Amino acid sequence: MCEGALRKKIHPEEGVMIFQWYGGSDNTGRIPRRMNELLVHLRDTLPLETLVRELEALAQEEQDPNMRAKIFFEIGRLYGHSGQYGMDLRFFEKAATCFDLLSASFQLVAQEYVRVAFALAGRGVDVGGAPLSQFDDAPHVLAALLWGDQGRLEKIDWEIECLHLAAFFRECADVFRHPLFAQLSLIAAARAHHGDSEEPSGLLALAHAYGRLGDKVNLRRVIEMLKEVDFTGEWYRAAVEQWGEEGDRGAVS
Repeated sequence: MCEGALRKKIHPEEGVMIFQWYGGSDNTGRIPRRMNELLVHLRDTLPLETLVRELEALAQEEQDPNMRAKIFFEIGRLYGHSGQYGMDLRFFEKAATCFDLLSASFQLVAQEYVRVAFALAGRGVDVGGAPLSQFDDAPHVLAALLWGDQGRLEKIDWEIECLHLAAFFRECADVFRHPLFAQLSLIAAARAHHGDSEEPSGLLALAHAYGRLGDKVNLRRVIEMLKEVDFTGEWYRAAVEQWGEEGDRGAVS
């Protein structure tokens, strides 16, 4: 196929030409052309196992790390669409290890980078079932937030990532016993709160930040707000159990 014909191929779901999304090592266009065939024309006719096998073979051939990450991302999406959620995370993790943030081709896969980061943030356990801490998830959370512009994250997703980041800084405050981290947690929690001022989880994050800073006035304000909007009482009880109704328990020093 000549270059002109190659450029007329459309990338799946993106509506852009192959030459616009592919910046990898294959100058002939065979790898992106085959990816397009597998993900658009053959996706509903070939078995999932065949699609994955062929895409993995393309990933082995591809020398550009960002394009290899894109292939792993697409495999993860195939597994996700089939309901095999453990397998989708496995390939998202593979993609996460491939992204080269210094390469010129990174901008071509920035959206995939954000979606991988968002999928991996806040999981609780890795693909093998081992527990994850806020420290494990923090890079993915930060990546989703900092690169999740231009419509790459929905408003609710942005707020969720802010809460993840607030939790990470809160854990840092407890581990390192330094109020700076509590202040950073407050900033992240406030960003989530202003996205939805009556969301109890955001108010609880604010309470934890103010409590660690020893700001009893604002802590009491937040606890009162929680009392009004938390119809289940779950978030309000959590705040009171840790900080008391008057917010007079503990602080990071």
